[in-house]
Amino acid sequence: MALLLTLGTGIFLVGLSKLPGIMGFVPVIIGLVLMVFPLRKLLPKGTLTFRRGMPAILASRWLFFAAYASTQNFLVLALIEVKGITPSQAGLIVASAALSWCIIAYLQGRWDSADLGRGRHTRIVLGVLLLAAGIAIVFWVPVVTVTVAVVGQIIAGIGIGLAHPISGVVAFSQTGEGGAGQTSANLQFADSFTPGVVIGIGGSILVVCQAGGMSLQSGLVVAMGFHLLLIVMSLCASTRISPLAEQISTGIPSVGVKIK
Repeated sequence: MALLLTLGTGIFLVGLSKLPGIMGFVPVIIGLVLMVFPLRKLLPKGTLTFRRGMPAILASRWLFFAAYASTQNFLVLALIEVKGITPSQAGLIVASAALSWCIIAYLQGRWDSADLGRGRHTRIVLGVLLLAAGIAIVFWVPVVTVTVAVVGQIIAGIGIGLAHPISGVVAFSQTGEGGAGQTSANLQFADSFTPGVVIGIGGSILVVCQAGGMSLQSGLVVAMGFHLLLIVMSLCASTRISPLAEQISTGIPSVGVKIK
């Protein structure tokens, strides 16, 4: 299944690189078909349909992390090519998100101890909402200034700092005996596979827009809109993560976990 997924993903990305030419649509469709089957086998059942519990956790993490990573890439492109700032300055702006991410991730350990883990689900949903706000701030590329970009990145960093670490903790708290390895693999897969695919899709959107006569600015706006759509889908999935009360009723330890 892993080999089939690799083959399907490769064909899909090759097809994206050939869009908007007609020869690009065929490999895109073939790649998608080859990707869906192994994904349904490799991931917990119901992940692609946001089934409550572990599948919803993974689906939400897939989507919000992919949207965050892809937004970072396209924001740097927008700042350099559209706004005319240097790569070093663009890197510093993006680094502001990493700084707020680290601070919030550190504070989560204290909050988790204070509320005994009861606020985890709320913090994931709030994190996804803040991610949406951060991306929305830099969504309209033509009006984004350096100050606006920094504000958007700080808010996005707070969002990812809330949602990303705690989603892993919740996933492990819902893992049965002997399933920690599988859960770890699923989380690692979510953090590596989906961002690469989404960045490829965003690049294809940009190419198609420019081939259709749109400016780079307009193409970036459309690509950012795609990221916002992923965040909305992630928000829908995050509301289906089982609350703490359901975890406690299963007898699975779910408090006192220190978050790094």
